[in-house]
Amino acid sequence: MNEENFRRLDSDDDIVMLEKDTFTVGRLKELLSQNFKEFIEKTVQQKDRYNQYSNLVYLIDPKYPNQVRSASIAYFFNQYCYLPITDKSIKVDLSNILLIFPPNGIECKVLELDSRKRIEGKLRIHCNLIITGSHSAEVKVELEFSPAESKLAEESTHEDRLDDLRAKLNQLNQG
Repeated sequence: MNEENFRRLDSDDDIVMLEKDTFTVGRLKELLSQNFKEFIEKTVQQKDRYNQYSNLVYLIDPKYPNQVRSASIAYFFNQYCYLPITDKSIKVDLSNILLIFPPNGIECKVLELDSRKRIEGKLRIHCNLIITGSHSAEVKVELEFSPAESKLAEESTHEDRLDDLRAKLNQLNQG
């Protein structure tokens, strides 16, 4: 799976199958945007990687370690939106972030309605995250797809066979 094989899924009407679930491209982008926005803006308990609930907390003042508050991910990016590279003036703005996940994609199938082809491959999510306030964010999601390499080779072989068949038919019709 090469990086250059990923291409944007532009048709919102195409169908994506992830495991046993099926979505139109448009609906999957909508659901991902809504869920990611909620995750970024949420200040209540969230599940961690071990499937346990926990709060995101921060210290108001290091002198008073017992005074902690719950905070959202949006809060952290809003309050601490500049990552200093040096102790001088160079800072990276963290209020507009492009996330690509998972980098190698996840297994899926895409049904392209125009060609009526079902193609196996990998799906990757591009999430443009713009922090707009302490507890608010804009989220725009795009999907990318990379067909399985074996399917690409198989598809080109079928095209070559079709070209050969067309050439033979043309010869028969002319002769």
